[in-house]
Amino acid sequence: MKKVFLTIILIVNFTMIFYSQCKTQTYILLAERVFNKQIREFDFSKETLFLTIDTINSSDFFADRTYVEYTDSKKLIKHFYETIEQIKVEGDFFNYYELINNPVYPSPLHQSYLINTATNTYKVDIWNNRNNIFKIDGLTIVKLKVKYERTPY
Repeated sequence: MKKVFLTIILIVNFTMIFYSQCKTQTYILLAERVFNKQIREFDFSKETLFLTIDTINSSDFFADRTYVEYTDSKKLIKHFYETIEQIKVEGDFFNYYELINNPVYPSPLHQSYLINTATNTYKVDIWNNRNNIFKIDGLTIVKLKVKYERTPY
């Protein structure tokens, strides 16, 4: 069972890499607003919004996670920034990238970056709306298994 599950994950990852293209820093201003606590209601689409938080262990598929859907972006923003404050982010974000035409989520743009705390690295994903890439459908915060050092590249 475990081997089948890992095989599916590998196939999905390969598909994402094969079919998506990466363009670095074309839409970075939206990511900067997310990181700098400057996102507002108008930055979100009018569709059902979501927030996924996995601050325990992203490599454990059975660990507790939080997935919440919202119709009000104010509540999502509040929950997202409360989580960011709880994990105590240190410094700026790094390793920003953009996936174009990601087949896993129906959107022409998916943004991602890393943030560090004193002991961990977290990945923050911005899931852009399929009809307007300047609007956000959802945010994800995931704790990575290892801490990565900030690099200039």
